[in-house]
Amino acid sequence: MASQIRIVLFIFLLFGRSKYCFSAVHENGSANSVGGSKKVVRVGVILDSDSGVGRMTRSYISMAISDFYATYPYYQTRISLSEKNSEKDAVVAASAALDLMKNDGVQAIIGPMWSTEAKFVISLGNKAQIPIISISASSPSFSPSQNPFFIRTCRDDKSQIKPLVSIVQQFGWRQVIVIYEDTEFGNGFIPYLTDSLQQIETRVVYRSVISASSKRQSIWKELEKIKAMETRAILVHMTASFGSELFPIAEEAGMMSKGYVWIITDGLSTLLDPIEKNVSDSIHGVLGLRPYVPNTKHLEEFKTRFNVSEINIYGLWAYDTIWALAKSVELVFSHLNSTKTGVGGLRVSELGPQLLEKLLSTRFEGLSGEFRLIRGQLQVEKFEIINVRRTKGEEVIGYWTEKKEIYIDSGGNGKVANSSSIDELKERIIWPGYYHAKVPPPKGWAIPVSGFSYDVFVAALQKLPFDVPHEFFAYVNNSGQMNGTYNDLLYQIKLGNYDAVVGDTTIIANRTAYVDFTLPYSESGVWMVVKVKDEKTKSIWIFLRPLKWTLWLTIAVAFLSTGFIVWILERRTNIDLRGPTHQQLSEVFLFSFLTPVFAHGERVENHWSRFVLTIWVFVAFIVIQSYTASLASILTVQRMQPSFVNVNELRMKDCYVGYTVNSYVRELLTGQLNFKKSRLRPYASHEEFHRALSKGSKNGGVDAMFEEIPYAKLFLSKYCSRYTTVGTTYKSDGFGFAFPLGSPLVPYMSRAILNVTEDHKKMEELELKYFSYQSKCQVYSSTSPANSHGLSAVSFGGLFIMMGLTLLFFCLIFLVKSGCVRTCLRAML
Repeated sequence: MASQIRIVLFIFLLFGRSKYCFSAVHENGSANSVGGSKKVVRVGVILDSDSGVGRMTRSYISMAISDFYATYPYYQTRISLSEKNSEKDAVVAASAALDLMKNDGVQAIIGPMWSTEAKFVISLGNKAQIPIISISASSPSFSPSQNPFFIRTCRDDKSQIKPLVSIVQQFGWRQVIVIYEDTEFGNGFIPYLTDSLQQIETRVVYRSVISASSKRQSIWKELEKIKAMETRAILVHMTASFGSELFPIAEEAGMMSKGYVWIITDGLSTLLDPIEKNVSDSIHGVLGLRPYVPNTKHLEEFKTRFNVSEINIYGLWAYDTIWALAKSVELVFSHLNSTKTGVGGLRVSELGPQLLEKLLSTRFEGLSGEFRLIRGQLQVEKFEIINVRRTKGEEVIGYWTEKKEIYIDSGGNGKVANSSSIDELKERIIWPGYYHAKVPPPKGWAIPVSGFSYDVFVAALQKLPFDVPHEFFAYVNNSGQMNGTYNDLLYQIKLGNYDAVVGDTTIIANRTAYVDFTLPYSESGVWMVVKVKDEKTKSIWIFLRPLKWTLWLTIAVAFLSTGFIVWILERRTNIDLRGPTHQQLSEVFLFSFLTPVFAHGERVENHWSRFVLTIWVFVAFIVIQSYTASLASILTVQRMQPSFVNVNELRMKDCYVGYTVNSYVRELLTGQLNFKKSRLRPYASHEEFHRALSKGSKNGGVDAMFEEIPYAKLFLSKYCSRYTTVGTTYKSDGFGFAFPLGSPLVPYMSRAILNVTEDHKKMEELELKYFSYQSKCQVYSSTSPANSHGLSAVSFGGLFIMMGLTLLFFCLIFLVKSGCVRTCLRAML
């Protein structure tokens, strides 16, 4: 149809009340008459209709239209809204904007809500010369100065950087961690924040990026990484949807406790009301920043008229945007035909530039304060500083303005930021882990101290006859890694930067030139750890390996001897052993062979023969059992032998060896053990050592690791079945605590350490806690033979001697009884 009748009924129903703006509108084109005098101008709205923010924004827009045309019933224009759902998808948002421009003929678009969606829609607005008005896309990565038809009727995220930096500066936090969402909203803001913090000499030591696809487990893992760092001041730049996932997990991880500082930007602090109670409970003690909304008479009337108890800044901006747009539409649209068709069917607005100009120059007192666009975006000059309480919700504790910086407001009288007002502000804050104010602010850092050295030091302090006030500092760089070698660390004592060093510092001679050590508190030395190899063989003669050749030869002699003695004892009485010589010999051998398994058919007639066979069966049984056990071990149990047995073998084969980065072991390897520097590879963790040893020298790894005994034990307890120690222990003087030369604390601490180390129960607890070295882990000695398996004749020497003497005894008795001895003696005489 060329024309149609559309009944437009603006019905607003909110909290049991309704208001009608106008009824019948006859439409023909994009700006038509209403009752012969009113003109309708179509405006597109792109919202994330499924989100709480989207539904709230729609409500405020409806209230704004209702209020505006009730206030100005004589205006000749009316706004007709065409709403689309972006589904929080940039492609869907761009498609919706294109549909609104081509098919609905809109003259302006409000939205979309999210920064990622806005970039695409802004590009379409520039081509169609249609104003794109965003009430929430605040990312500084795009701005009206770069996009002439883009208007931001909310604040730019950069506007909150100054108050955020001011808060950090006032509390003296020198390091912060930033957690932000991996969207246009998050990525566009962080570079500006980092640069501003650097100007006050505060470092962003870590950036944690949370993506939309992050699962609970990955967020937990990321928070555990942050928890392991010393920095406790954490700044969060997220929307409510991301924040509602983060903070409950942070609370479970124990990161909403004493010592932590959490600051949220207005992306989350302005939307605390819509989030669920379990989420709001988890952010107890958090500091927040959000734009200040003056409590004007106009705002109070609005709250009364629509029965609104809690207001939201994004909703107020949406309300004021409708008023600004409606005012501008009234000034511009005085005729009906306002569009022409451009290339590709995209409608290029003739009046779009005029509408843009009027919007940019519009000024009035809105619900959010003064509506005034400067360089295409709304300016926010004052922020509230809020503190979230579990029972009372958020509470405003102070303010920030460009002129006054941070200040508090007592009885309506603003106090400029000075030392007294800042102190009063600090006393108002309830920090995480506390439920009352007037608690000293967290330092913003805490060394996650733990470990064997720390526990021994604390135990030694308790043994001192006096108190030693102390404070721990981590010797780390920006990335959380050790800021130099152990020698560099100890030299800081000489420079006066530290009063002591508590750690796994080895006592060696060259270090005593600039520090004094206490007595050692741990065992000393360095072990060589190598990979084990499987000595299973594929030889077809493996069945011979359980017994050495000496034992095989001894068994053969015993075999023949037993057969010969039985033949002597039985030949006169046993007819089965008579006949030709070759038959008698075969019978003897067969008899001896089958006797151990009781498989022979011949009957033994001589009692002395039975004694001999009993001894033979006993010996054969023991040998067979030993052989079976040894063969089973070879075939079914991996013979774990070291791949290298000593340092000389490593040097001869020009192998790479590893050591712990920054440790003195490097000097041990090059000085005492004569390794080439080019053959040394440093590693920072046992996981890296494991990967390097698994690869070997030929594949970019190492063939041996040299590690101090406590850490070698720790490594082996984790990877026991794959590695073993070889060679001798390379002695050192162990770990000790370092103090300045001539420090009077050294003798006291040494005596205290003796008291601790002599407390065997205490040391056993610490050893079990940190070095659970399993007994199954073998310590291989290079002095033992490399091929020690296989049973020798010596192993059964006693058994065969006993057998030989028994055979000889029975043989002599037989000869005496049979008269052979008398015959021999008579012949001799």
